[in-house]
Amino acid sequence: MQNHDLSFKKDHRLVIDFQFDERIIKHEEAVKQQLTSIPGIGLASMSSCIPGKANHTFPAKIENVEGEMQELQSDAYFIDYDFLKQYGIEIRAGREFSKRYASDEKEAMIINEAAVKNLGYKNPMSLRVSHGFLTFISLNVTDQNVSAIIKKLENKWQEVAIGMPLIYSFSDDSYDQLYRAEERFGKLFICFATLAILVSCLGLVGLSVFSIVHRTKEIGVRKILGASIPGIVNLLTRDFLFLVLIAFVASAPVAWFSMNKWLEDFAYRINLSLWMAAVAGITALLVAYLTISFLAIRAALANPAESLRTE
Repeated sequence: MQNHDLSFKKDHRLVIDFQFDERIIKHEEAVKQQLTSIPGIGLASMSSCIPGKANHTFPAKIENVEGEMQELQSDAYFIDYDFLKQYGIEIRAGREFSKRYASDEKEAMIINEAAVKNLGYKNPMSLRVSHGFLTFISLNVTDQNVSAIIKKLENKWQEVAIGMPLIYSFSDDSYDQLYRAEERFGKLFICFATLAILVSCLGLVGLSVFSIVHRTKEIGVRKILGASIPGIVNLLTRDFLFLVLIAFVASAPVAWFSMNKWLEDFAYRINLSLWMAAVAGITALLVAYLTISFLAIRAALANPAESLRTE
């Protein structure tokens, strides 16, 4: 999803958390005008949440395709009239909120496409105009000298909200934090998977050595009777490869189910295909074969006379 088109703009958005301070809410437009008067700051908007931060669900009743009123539990954003323009959110159908319609503050709602689709409400989100649930001010930073803008913003903030510290972040940083845990999990998963493969290979080496030592005379007899080196290598490796195949068949359904459950939490995800399981199985067999074949080839190349003298 980090590389997917998000359908909204998150870069160059500085977000102030004023923590529902009544001084800000009561003078919403005046505060926005003072902040946008700072050179390098463009549009300002207020909202109850921003993309990338944890939000709350709120109930609402909306008419479905059958004309019945259904309750919608949605990830609700209470916003002002400039929020959609601030984040570049496009309206596919209907219209944006407008001050020309007084009913917009009490009755109007904008829902996302996931909620619209057959009114199945799969991960729905709703937007509503409100003046009482706002806690974030989003500012569009148009100047590259961000540190200078923040310094001016801190001075202006003390005029707007005396005694309140300026708590700010950037929208893109907040959004990226959603996936930092997944990135850490991915790195840990790779490390432990690599360690598991190494331990498995060591186990195969140990079993191979044990098997070859106990079949040393058999190998010598087969060579004297005309067995080829590839034939002896296949003889020593096929039993282990069969065990690896059984382990793969037993573990593949569990891995498939676990991966599907994990991917369900992502809005944009890949679809698991059979070729992925096939590649994993072939890779496991190849790693096992390469691990065992080195010892098998060395045993097959040994002098049969010496093998027969082995007690």
